[in-house]
Amino acid sequence: MIKALGNGIIFQFEDSITGGKFDQVTTAGIVVVNDLKDTLERPRWGIVSSVGRDVREEDVTVGQRILVESLKWTESVTHEGSKYWRTNLENVLAVEDA
Repeated sequence: MIKALGNGIIFQFEDSITGGKFDQVTTAGIVVVNDLKDTLERPRWGIVSSVGRDVREEDVTVGQRILVESLKWTESVTHEGSKYWRTNLENVLAVEDA
């Protein structure tokens, strides 16, 4: 398992990504590929996998959904077959319990 350091938050996006662009799947199962402008301008929801020791439990915990400010995440890193991204607590716009 990857462990976040300091005020870092390791997460996985809810939307799938193809060629650097976010995909959305409709309720009917149709995959809609967003254009690059949409990808760059919208905050994105993710699921928290790990939080650093400087992130207070009352702010963000593992398993919660977080809304991350647009483009305020790192490039992905693949660990044990899954892709993860990192952001800081300052870049989290909203939190929703799982």
